[in-house]
Amino acid sequence: MDRCLLCDADEFTPVADRLRDDPSTRVVRCAHCAHVQLNPLPTESQIASYYNETRHSIPTSSPKALNTKRTAFERETERYAEYLSSLVPPGGTALDIGCGYGWLLEALTRRGMRAVGVEPSSIRRAVACQANEGRVFASVDDLPSSPKAALVSLFFVLEHLRSPVGFLRHLSAHLVYGGHLVVVVPNTRDHLLALNASYRQFYWKRAHLSYFSEATLRDCLERAGYTCDEVSFTQRWSLANGLHWMLNNEPQEAAAILRGQAIRTFDWLERAYEDHLARQGRTDTLLCRARKTT
Repeated sequence: MDRCLLCDADEFTPVADRLRDDPSTRVVRCAHCAHVQLNPLPTESQIASYYNETRHSIPTSSPKALNTKRTAFERETERYAEYLSSLVPPGGTALDIGCGYGWLLEALTRRGMRAVGVEPSSIRRAVACQANEGRVFASVDDLPSSPKAALVSLFFVLEHLRSPVGFLRHLSAHLVYGGHLVVVVPNTRDHLLALNASYRQFYWKRAHLSYFSEATLRDCLERAGYTCDEVSFTQRWSLANGLHWMLNNEPQEAAAILRGQAIRTFDWLERAYEDHLARQGRTDTLLCRARKTT
């Protein structure tokens, strides 16, 4: 039995007896701090190999697939870029951990920021380097010692780490004192988990080692020496996707994301859906803005 990734306890209660892509791995909740995680956990080498497989990452040799994915997530990228740029004045340095294909770095650069990224996947890093040459590194340890960043972002990264608290502590050396840390993770209070059994079976997957609630995300950040200033609830997936699950017990096909982006007439309905879930704390995504205080 692995120990809790947050508090190091070794007592757990069961959450799910299998993952959608691994019947031999369970999901458990720590009996001491309520953190939810996989058991057994994959090794560091298994994690590294996962992200360097073309079935999980798109290489530079597939420009059409890359463009499709970029278009699908363009709205989300711009939304996060607007938020981050509101925290740091033009010319400030932003460090994006797990920068993937580098699209957020490009969006931040357009807004006048000095954007630097870390991406451990060699496949994704090669794509990111095409438009962000000299500003994408394989590891936090490869980053220059200065200048320190005024803002560090981790968008859908923390749930993939074997040592989230230790990683955040290590990362603090690259953030100015009082600087912003913005963390985005899936929310374990996602409303569809309570509504649809097929969605619950689909939700748990091997790539996500941790599953955070607002309380356990705050706990993780505070253990790492940060003070949480804001936690907000955002809905990543559309109302159409939620209805598709309820009607068909399966996710929408990838092309549906692109079709949905073309339908701007119903933006008001999407906003009402997100606002309703946010008031309840039942969105699929959590965003926490914290400051380095140690």
